[in-house]
Order: sequence, then structure tokens, then C-alpha cells
Amino acid sequence: MTERTCGDAAVAVARAGVCGFARTVREYYFRGDAACYEWDLMKWLRKPEREGRAKRRIGFAISVPMCSAVREAMGMIAPSSWHAVRQGAGW
Repeated sequence: MTERTCGDAAVAVARAGVCGFARTVREYYFRGDAACYEWDLMKWLRKPEREGRAKRRIGFAISVPMCSAVREAMGMIAPSSWHAVRQGAGW
């Protein structure tokens, strides 16, 4: 038996969602909360060689779980270094 992870389930749900769109849909975007912060899912969303209709680029945004290490690292970044990311800025 193969061990399944939460990431496997997240990929399966994202794949089903993308493949369930009508063929006329030309752009895909995925937005998830911190529960979607799974490496398997993010790797799947990034890779261009997906199966079937999911072969198109998928833009995505996923929240990061806020733990003390993340909070501390963010606190070390100067406020002037933060900037808004807009579509077209290298995405």
C-alpha cells in the first residue's frame, strides 16, 4: 500500500477542479488558505507538464501558516522593503 499525504489530497482536489472547467476556460487561478500550504500542491501548480487540460499555466496564491519562526523572520525585514506584488511583475 502506498502512503498518502495531505499534499496528495490537495493535488487531487486542485486537479479535479481544473479539469472540471469548461473547455472554453483559458486562464486558471488557484487561491488557498494556510491549509493549502503543501509542497506537493505548490509543485503541481508550478509545473507546466501536467496532464490533460491542466497543462496551462496556473496562477496561484497560498497563505503561509503564521508560526513564531515566520513571524520572527518577517520582523527582520525593514518596513521600507515590503511592496505590493502585481500581476505582470514577473509572474
